[in-house]
Amino acid sequence: MNLIKHFLSYCYLRYHGVQTRFGYVTLNGLPFITKCKNSKIIIGKGVTLNSSFKSNIAGINHPVVMAAVGNNSVINILDGCGISGATIVSVKSITLEFGVGLGANSSVYDTDFHPVSFEKRKMQKSIEDAKFEDISIGEGTLIGANSIVLKGSKIGKRCVIGAGSVVAKNIPDDHLAAGNPVRIIRSIEHE
Repeated sequence: MNLIKHFLSYCYLRYHGVQTRFGYVTLNGLPFITKCKNSKIIIGKGVTLNSSFKSNIAGINHPVVMAAVGNNSVINILDGCGISGATIVSVKSITLEFGVGLGANSSVYDTDFHPVSFEKRKMQKSIEDAKFEDISIGEGTLIGANSIVLKGSKIGKRCVIGAGSVVAKNIPDDHLAAGNPVRIIRSIEHE
């Protein structure tokens, strides 16, 4: 039965243009995937996408959303990541390094979606008319439920971002950060 589930998951992802290999990704429910013709969504080995409300007791409000919406945008999810009902929208580039966890209903946006100026919003023809900047989330980092990671954020390795946080800056390796706006609480000691 597991082989059938892996086959169906692989076919679903490949049909939606995701670059992955057979058996690499476990789908619990079906994610929503959209991408522009020249964009890429790459998913590594041992990744779990929880899109069913039954797949995470923290309470998933919607399926995983992966949207590579810019010309040549990239979403790169490395090995061992776990994503629960999170939304990832890339105009340029979003990278989740090895073992990143995106908590229930968290969001990662490398774009502002719209210009700030009303005049520019009226003239906007595409999402690429808004400001955008790469995001990277370091190895082993956990993003708490309902958090938002905004354009240009670089979160280091082995960090924990508290639930409900809004990240719009860089966080160094091995730190706990939380709040809106996010602030560093303390360093994390590893044994």
